[in-house]
Amino acid sequence: MIAPTLPPNEAERLADLHDGGVLDTPAEKIFNEIAELAAAICGSRYAAVTLIDSDRQWFKAEYGSAPGETSRAESICGHAILEPGVFEVPDTELDERFVGNPMLANANIRFYTGSPLNSDKGNPTGMLCVLDSEPKALDEHQKKSLAQLADVLMAVLEAARQSRLLQWFGALTTRCPKKSWSPTPTPCATFTPMAALSEAWATRWSSCAP
Repeated sequence: MIAPTLPPNEAERLADLHDGGVLDTPAEKIFNEIAELAAAICGSRYAAVTLIDSDRQWFKAEYGSAPGETSRAESICGHAILEPGVFEVPDTELDERFVGNPMLANANIRFYTGSPLNSDKGNPTGMLCVLDSEPKALDEHQKKSLAQLADVLMAVLEAARQSRLLQWFGALTTRCPKKSWSPTPTPCATFTPMAALSEAWATRWSSCAP
């Protein structure tokens, strides 16, 4: 077994992951259904939506298995985020990176294919993956479909993030007197100054201010 290395963009990747606000949130039907659809398209026994944190692999959704949270060092997804595009391991027992991996042995995982969940900056925050207890390989149509599902999943996650931000901004404008907004806004005394926002969102907000 070989533990995955860290990508050169690890700090930025983790920032995008945490900015998404999905880690440690409850299971949601839409993500479980995407995982189930991925398993059906790929003819696989298991499927999962995983997010790779600094030292753990966390499952947002799963189909056919319940591994919960695992070590990043033992995860296939930790290796998968290091390479662009669809990542496939036809037989884990023939790949030196995964031979003797206790997590895979306990879960009886022999096959893996995953497509990255890339942030809007192109950083892989996790994987949409399918797994099986028997060695196999996906055809090109299945790989393309898996990648398309990963894109749909990220669109759903981004929409949820935007919705949370809109709610936050709505709370801000409700708590701040309308007269406090000007071409050069001054912070509302009862709310966090704009400087506390991330640079990107501060720019977007200032450009939309009346």
